[in-house]
Amino acid sequence: MNPKESVKIYKELAIEAKELEIKVPAAHSYLFDTHENYYEDFLNFYLRQTERSLIGLSPELPPNDDRCNYCRSFHVGNLKNINKDADVKFGSALEEVFIDFCNKKLSSEGRTLKLELAARENENFHMPDIKVTNKSGESIMFLEFKCIFRPFIKINQKVNREFQCYSNSMTLDISNGKKLENQKKLVEQIGLEKVMYVYWYDLPCIKGIFWIPASDVYKIWGEQEEYKRRVVAGDYGEYGNQRALLKRSIFHYIK
Repeated sequence: MNPKESVKIYKELAIEAKELEIKVPAAHSYLFDTHENYYEDFLNFYLRQTERSLIGLSPELPPNDDRCNYCRSFHVGNLKNINKDADVKFGSALEEVFIDFCNKKLSSEGRTLKLELAARENENFHMPDIKVTNKSGESIMFLEFKCIFRPFIKINQKVNREFQCYSNSMTLDISNGKKLENQKKLVEQIGLEKVMYVYWYDLPCIKGIFWIPASDVYKIWGEQEEYKRRVVAGDYGEYGNQRALLKRSIFHYIK
């Protein structure tokens, strides 16, 4: 698809999310931004990064403009607390927006594919989140859905000096490796070729829906450094049970 058309479609999705007034915890002021000039700037920025990646160059440095200054002060000054119940509710709302938007788009193009929550297929089927069915109702693809609305400001200090805050914040939570291991077992039962990890990415400087095949996820997982973030309020429940995961693995790139 033409990059300009991709950005136009994402803007339509952002408008729908904004109109629904989904409550994003510690949302930055550029979230679901709909200003026309902003999307033109973003498109040019994204295309430059794509070109650099194709010829083996590292991502360009952030511009250190007013938007960067805002982003750094906002995210470093607003340390994340965990509210697992609110996170689940917020994530479900975003899934619904994404599914409804994709279905409307597919229908308008005369396609017979349909997205729906995978859990409807089996009440114990908690992952992946979304299934794609064909005209016959057969599941032909599954999507594990993630949202990234906070850049990893200090990624070059924590993981790799060449990483930039805007291009390498895609993360997967792990807990001593077991969460991702369990996901991998489920995915292998479905079939690696049928599962994609899909990221709704909306930062002040880069926005879009990005995806990566499950097989690539598990390959990269084996090559990544891990870091342990500091414990914050909400990681553990009232009785000391772990409610959030304290480790992450970092992806090298976005597609």
